[in-house]
Amino acid sequence: MCQFFCIFLEMDTLVKISPEPVKKVDTLYSEEVKTLIEKNIALGKKEKLLNAILTHLPELNEIEHNVFRVRFMDILTNLRHRVLLYSIVFHYGRFIVTVGSLFVPALLSIQSQENTLSINIYWFTWIVSLLVTMSNGVLTLFKVEKKYYYLHTVLEQLLSEAWQYVGLTGRYSGELCKPEKPTHKNQFVFFTHAIERIKMKQVEEEYYKPLDHGSHTTKKEKDKDGKDVEKPGDGMGVKTPSNSGMKGTIQNIKAKDPHLYDDIQEESGINETYFNSKE
Repeated sequence: MCQFFCIFLEMDTLVKISPEPVKKVDTLYSEEVKTLIEKNIALGKKEKLLNAILTHLPELNEIEHNVFRVRFMDILTNLRHRVLLYSIVFHYGRFIVTVGSLFVPALLSIQSQENTLSINIYWFTWIVSLLVTMSNGVLTLFKVEKKYYYLHTVLEQLLSEAWQYVGLTGRYSGELCKPEKPTHKNQFVFFTHAIERIKMKQVEEEYYKPLDHGSHTTKKEKDKDGKDVEKPGDGMGVKTPSNSGMKGTIQNIKAKDPHLYDDIQEESGINETYFNSKE
């Protein structure tokens, strides 16, 4: 009896000192977070959770939270809609082309003595053939297959960057801000830069790649034999300086400022005799 009473006291003590049960995930969020999650109804469950985490990181200020709300989540939502659209078109289009291409030869091989059945088979074959042709044309014209794979890749890149930032791992583990300890505050600029780089790369791949001011194009000139030879330019219609012009510039620097000339020669190894071997 005494042993039973001791066991009962030990169990009662364990019950009293045991931690409180973990609350449900929904109760951990405020009403503001719940409202924000419901607005992103088009996103998946994991992306809703990511949205709530990014927009309520305690280390960031309101402006930085708004960057996540206005910019990052807008990019993610728009990309998710496009991925869903291209997924539907891609899978249905490929299904129609594949199955329809098998049905058409099989239907054409059917021979029937009844005129009504032959007419029905004829029109059904015509419709299937038309669907196959249209689906194949749409897939080819809009490059659905290429965009399907590319948009999925970009979406996963954005999600990977976001989760790395939340976990302060990968490129956000402190490699870019040594010797400081990595925090969401000091890694914020690197995260936004990475997101914008991914977005601009997507724009360049899908639409148009703008030329930088420092990009080099090629222009054709005539050599001694009269053949066209490509020489680099700066893409702005400015002629590339000739060796004689550069030689004259170096000579002027030597005459006006010998100290600057000595610094140029020491750092780059270029002097007034350098261009004689290039001519």
